[in-house]
Order: sequence, then structure tokens, then C-alpha cells
Amino acid sequence: MAEWKDPAVQRYAQSEKGKAARARAQKRYEASHPEETRARQRVRAARYHQSERGRLAAARSAAAKSEAQKHAYGVVRAALDSGRLTAEPCVVCGSAKTQAHHPNGYDPRHVLDVMWLCSLHHKRLHRGLVDGHTGLPDTAYR
Repeated sequence: MAEWKDPAVQRYAQSEKGKAARARAQKRYEASHPEETRARQRVRAARYHQSERGRLAAARSAAAKSEAQKHAYGVVRAALDSGRLTAEPCVVCGSAKTQAHHPNGYDPRHVLDVMWLCSLHHKRLHRGLVDGHTGLPDTAYR
């Protein structure tokens, strides 16, 4: 914590009102300096991912992937390799490079019921920006 010469300034800075004022000022600065802000965020993220805490978080994330999800991935990969399933263009934009999305989840009965999406539309689907069953986004995302 910073050293304060004036105890009144210190009390204000540590109060909820002072913290809120600082947060507002920080948001204004970030809005007016987007390039610097993004560069700072990239540096901070890189440092985090190289830290012990970041590496442990990544390991936990990988370990948290469900067994059903791993099984579904393997079944789809095997079906593609054997020719029982063929990759199709993205249902939204028609891109040839696609990923399988399981709209019905990873239930073993529906593991080969997949919708083909490019990585952009697949990410948008998981972020809730497109419909999960049709894969069609709002017109703003086409």
C-alpha cells in the first residue's frame, strides 16, 4: 500500500467511495487508451500463464474435461477416420475447415449427432452469441 502524507487522503482512498472513484478513473483511462490497455493485458496474461499459479490453473482446466466429452471426441475422430462420418462445411458461413459441435450434449446415444461449425462460430456458440441448435447467429455476427 502506498505511503500517505495526509491521513485524510489515506482514509478517503481506502474508503468505498474512494475505491469507486479510482475504479471509474481507471475505466476512463482504459477507454481512452485501448492499445496501451490491450498491450498491458497481453503482458499480464503471459506472466500469469508462465507462473506456477497459471500452470496449475491450466492443468486443472484440462483435467476437468469430462470423461464423456473425451469419449465423444474419440468416437467422432474414429468415425471420421473410418468414413462413417464426414466433415461438412460450417452451417453458418460455409467455411471448409470445421469442428464438430454436439448440440445434444455428450450422451452416448447422440455422440455422432454433430453440427459442423468453423472455429469462429463454434466459439461464438459457446459464448451464447448464436443459437445452440441451428448454429445461426444474429445478423450482427455474420
